[in-house]
Parts: sequence; C-alpha cells; structure tokens
Amino acid sequence: MKRLRAVLLVTAAAAIGSWAQLAVKAGLIQYADDDLQLNGQLVTDTKLLAGTRVAAGQQLRTMNGRAELVLQPRNYLRLAPNTSVRMISDQLASVKAEITGVVMLDTGSDGGVELTCGQSMVTIATRGMYRLNCGAVQQLRVYRGRAEVLSGAAHRRLGGREAITLGPAGQTSKLDRKDFDESKLKPHRKMPDTDFGNRTITDSNDIGRILYGPWQL
Repeated sequence: MKRLRAVLLVTAAAAIGSWAQLAVKAGLIQYADDDLQLNGQLVTDTKLLAGTRVAAGQQLRTMNGRAELVLQPRNYLRLAPNTSVRMISDQLASVKAEITGVVMLDTGSDGGVELTCGQSMVTIATRGMYRLNCGAVQQLRVYRGRAEVLSGAAHRRLGGREAITLGPAGQTSKLDRKDFDESKLKPHRKMPDTDFGNRTITDSNDIGRILYGPWQL
C-alpha cells in the first residue's frame, strides 16, 4: 500500500511539473478544428495535441481548419486556414513569432508580443484586437489598442481603428465602419476566465463556434 502511494505521488508530481512547465512558456495549443502540421508532421487527430506547446524553433501550420495558441496570460493568437506560425522566442516576457497567412491577435494584457511578417516587424504595445495579413498583400489592422511597425528604416505607430499596408512605403488609413463591426469581432459569448495553461484542446464543435464563428479569418 505504501509503495502504491509512493508511485501515485511521483506520478502526480510529474504531471504537475509538466503543466507548470507549460504555464511558464508561450505557445500552448488551446484549440484546433482540423488537420494541421506540427514541425512538418501531419496531425489528423487534434485531440492528440492536448497540452502540446509550440516551443521556440518549432512551427505550427493549419491546413483547412483553424487553431488557437495561448501566447501569454489572456493573450491569444488565432490562425486562419493555410496559416503558419514559427515560434522564435517562447519566453512570456518577450514572445516573438514569424507569421505567414492570416492571424487575429486578441490581447487582454499589455506588451511583450513581436510578430514578423515578411520584412516587417509588428510590436503589440497594448491590449486590444489586431488582424495581421502576411499573405500576398501584407496589412495590419488595429481594431483596438496600439501597435508599432518597423519596415526597413520606416517606423510607424498605429492606434485603434487604423490600418497600414506593410513595407517601407506603407500607407496608413482609417478603418471604415464596415471594417470595424465589433459584433463580428467578439465571440458569441464570453469564455470563462481561467488561469494560464488550464484550458486545453477540445473537439467540441460548440467551442469552435464560440472561438471562431464571428471572427473574420
């Protein structure tokens, strides 16, 4: 009996240690709704990714579906189909990632996120909602919050309801009302607040609708 207790304690300690390690690093895969690639390996059963983290130097690529990463407490990166994120730094104080495709960044806490898009670097300065297109046309939209963009020697600052075409000659513009329909940016209902790392991947279609139904990705 004592031996069994010892084994159970060791197992529990190992599990707690594993989750503690996840909670002090960025890149936890919180949601995925279709096949994706992790470091070039095809994953067809997204439930196998429960608690998996995209560590520094690793890459996650969506195919026909979408995915969500926890970057920092209350900061979430949502990937559209045919999008990839390569984690450059997974330190919570300074999260850096390289993006191809389209992502939405929903931040509930300030600073510490840098996203590379082509030859431009986007720094998220405050909490808010951001859409970054790193496809053929590279553009940053700031729905709420503040961001800084460095493209070559050009350094620009953006506030809420502003957009910029990325590149050395990038032009800023104001978002029209049709571009800023906040009802399309919010989840259908608020997700419960949880501690960082406590929410894990799920195959629930309902969760998929909560997270992605209204997001224009």
